[in-house]
Amino acid sequence: MKINNQVNGSLTNHKGFWRIVISYYDANNKRRQKTYSTGLEAPKNKRKAEQLLQEKLLEFSNNLPVMQKDSSKITASEWIKEVLDKHSTEIRDTSMETYNHNYKRYIKDYFSNILLRDIRPQHLDEYYKILSKKLSTNSMCSINTILNKAFTEAEMLELIPKNPLKCIKKSKGAIPRGQVKRVLSLDEVKEILDIIKDETIYPIVMMTVTYGLRRGEVLGLTWDDIDFENRIISINKSIVNVNGGTTLKEYCKTDASVRICTMTDAIYDLLKNELRTQEMNRMIYKDEYIENDYDLVFTCQNGKMRSPRGLSSSYAYILRKHSIPATRFHDLRHTAATLMFKHGASASVVQHALGHSSINTTMNVYVHNTDTTNKQAAQIMGDLLR
Repeated sequence: MKINNQVNGSLTNHKGFWRIVISYYDANNKRRQKTYSTGLEAPKNKRKAEQLLQEKLLEFSNNLPVMQKDSSKITASEWIKEVLDKHSTEIRDTSMETYNHNYKRYIKDYFSNILLRDIRPQHLDEYYKILSKKLSTNSMCSINTILNKAFTEAEMLELIPKNPLKCIKKSKGAIPRGQVKRVLSLDEVKEILDIIKDETIYPIVMMTVTYGLRRGEVLGLTWDDIDFENRIISINKSIVNVNGGTTLKEYCKTDASVRICTMTDAIYDLLKNELRTQEMNRMIYKDEYIENDYDLVFTCQNGKMRSPRGLSSSYAYILRKHSIPATRFHDLRHTAATLMFKHGASASVVQHALGHSSINTTMNVYVHNTDTTNKQAAQIMGDLLR
């Protein structure tokens, strides 16, 4: 039986508002209809309503092959993979690598024997209990992002009656809520910097806690980003772990992440010293020194490009080595934001200093229990860490 692939749409006036009506044919070649409220008052706003209609028609046309599948035979595992592949071009390769890794290792086998149409909240509740015994909160959040996306689309396309995650989100602790963060006090930061001052990653830690940089951003700095004459640092690249390797990307996490940092006196001296150290390492390692193509500021002693994951591991090792209480490398970013805010920077100054596209991210995720006035972030951190 040949299935009709035609998708039609129209606008109707429903109780004084434009309503979109979409008709299509399902897997059994039966005509189906879906209606959507535009929220636009009729008979005005017809042009806007027509634009929304065209967008909805395009969405349905793109999803029609999936909607016309026999959903009774699709496993939850197959559906999740299909959604991942469908959106792979919209997701940055670093995130996509993480999603694919988590799918292969933690999702594929568990959901391979459960039909999509049979997925229930109790399956997911049990699943998260199993994961919580062996995975970090961060990894569980990544997995939850994948599942929620897949089941939301399945609900939208009427492959399942409801996203089962909605039923367990109300249960406290049922699913992961976010990373476990720790903000260091100013005394703790100074103590760490003093203890590790002779370690090779000291300059990286100092840069990170001064400006609240992401680990990929601090490792992605190249010498042409450093303007000693005007004392500014350009944040515009990032080193990432992708496809099992490490590479430099000519972009940051978001457009707002591209920013300029003012060089404090301490950072000026630190970078000048790092430049001299690199030249000395070239002489020491001679032919064994690895010249990278990017002229990176922070490398291993032999010139090799540093890995973000490797940096986190090195930081954890050095804390253990010096009997310093364990914290994540990313907690230095949280700490910088909180110290800036606590000691006088406005919310918008901290937002731009950290490269957030939304001030809500700055306030809800990175700033903890502080008051605000308005000063410059770099100067504040320079004075604090002097």
